[in-house]
Amino acid sequence: MQQYYFDDQGRFVIENYAQAKPFSSFLPGIAGVQGIPLWAYYVNRGQGIASFGVEDKNGAIMEFFRPTAAIVSCRYMAFERF
Repeated sequence: MQQYYFDDQGRFVIENYAQAKPFSSFLPGIAGVQGIPLWAYYVNRGQGIASFGVEDKNGAIMEFFRPTAAIVSCRYMAFERF
């Protein structure tokens, strides 16, 4: 069985999550005609949003940390997803 996959209900599944390597990435945001595009930077430790902002990392609304620091600190400082 693959370690990462989508199940029959379209959910993203990570097998052996506690043993999986940490990962992080950017989620690009899409705004409507009158909206302002946002981005979010997430890590899979603590299931949190590590930072978010507009344009690039220099436009962060929540302080931007490099990936290694974000993975370590996200559990204590990030917004949790529910």
